[in-house]
Amino acid sequence: MSGGKRGNPVILPRSTFEAIRQLQGDVGARQIIETCGLPVVDVDIGPAAHLDLDTPEAIIAAGGILKG
Repeated sequence: MSGGKRGNPVILPRSTFEAIRQLQGDVGARQIIETCGLPVVDVDIGPAAHLDLDTPEAIIAAGGILKG
């Protein structure tokens, strides 16, 4: 969360896994989160919450460091 807007990362319970497995394409879990009926705990982590980093190259381009 940053500036009142939800973002990443998201920790989801096992009860949502089947719905998440059914997602196709570049679609996030926002709809699942909003309709699952489970409590949501928002934690403000600043602007990094709005980064969408799906590849190692994107992580590095955003200033991240990969180990391993």
